[in-house]
Amino acid sequence: MSRIGGTGGFEPHESSILHFAWTQAVAPHHATPEAWLVEGGIAQVTRSLVEQLADKLRLSSPVEAIRQEAGGAEGSFASGERFGAAAVVVAEPPPLRLGIRFTPAMVPELQDLSQRPFCRERGLNGLAIGNLPVLEFTLNCTPPDGPGLLAGFIAAERALRWQSLPEAERRRAVPCSAI
Repeated sequence: MSRIGGTGGFEPHESSILHFAWTQAVAPHHATPEAWLVEGGIAQVTRSLVEQLADKLRLSSPVEAIRQEAGGAEGSFASGERFGAAAVVVAEPPPLRLGIRFTPAMVPELQDLSQRPFCRERGLNGLAIGNLPVLEFTLNCTPPDGPGLLAGFIAAERALRWQSLPEAERRRAVPCSAI
C-alpha cells in the first residue's frame, strides 16, 4: 500500500506505518477520487479532449467493425462509412463491445468480461492493481452523471524512471490502448 495508498509514490522500504496512517487520514480511500485527483475534477480532461478533437468526433455513429494491423487500424460505422487511424480506443461498457466485430478477435478473457453486467449497473466501482512495467494502479473515477473516466498511476521508483524518459518513450510506455 505504500506504493499506491494515500499520497503514494513510496517504495515499502522508504515509508513507515505511521506515514501510511497519516496518508489515510489526509486522503482516505473512501473519498471520491474525481474530486481530489485533479483540481477541478478529472472530467475537465475529457472536456479538453472534446474541444481539441471536435472536428473528428462522431456521435450517434455506432462502430460495426475494427481491424487492427501492424501499421494501424481501420474500421467501419454501421452506416457503412469507413475510417482509418493509427490507434483505436474503445471506451464503452464491456457489454456494448459485443456489437463490434474485432479482427483479430478479442481474447477469450475480454470476451467473457464483455458478457458480464457492467459494474456501474450494480452501483459498484473498481480498481486494478498490477505489476506492469510502468502503469501499476488504475481506478475508476467516473462521476455519477459523467462519462467513463479511468485514472492510471505510476508509483515510486517506476515514476522516477518514467519521468526521466523523453516524451515519445513516455507515451509508448503508457499507451491509451493498454488501459
